[in-house]
Amino acid sequence: MKHYLLRVSFNSQGWAAWIAQPHSCKGKIQAEAESLGGRLLSMWWAFGEDHVFLIFEMPDDVIMSAFSIFAVSMGAMQSFTITPIMTDEEALQAMKKAGALGAGSGAR
Repeated sequence: MKHYLLRVSFNSQGWAAWIAQPHSCKGKIQAEAESLGGRLLSMWWAFGEDHVFLIFEMPDDVIMSAFSIFAVSMGAMQSFTITPIMTDEEALQAMKKAGALGAGSGAR
């Protein structure tokens, strides 16, 4: 499974909906992710340019893209950014593979 960081910023319509009816959307987000074979690992609210940070585990980029298209279609977001992320173990594997690339050429 691949991991993704989503950063969401709401527009004025989105905030108006939250103010009119404060509620948690975490359960709905989790259910939608699970319907695609993934899962929501964590959700954080923030103050600043981005309003919500979510970390997902999804089967692949196509599934994550389908989820994002669905989410953006609701119209409450000003911005929606997806960043593929790696675990510490995956990053170490990448560093080792990068180190092996120049091993035969004398490059450092």
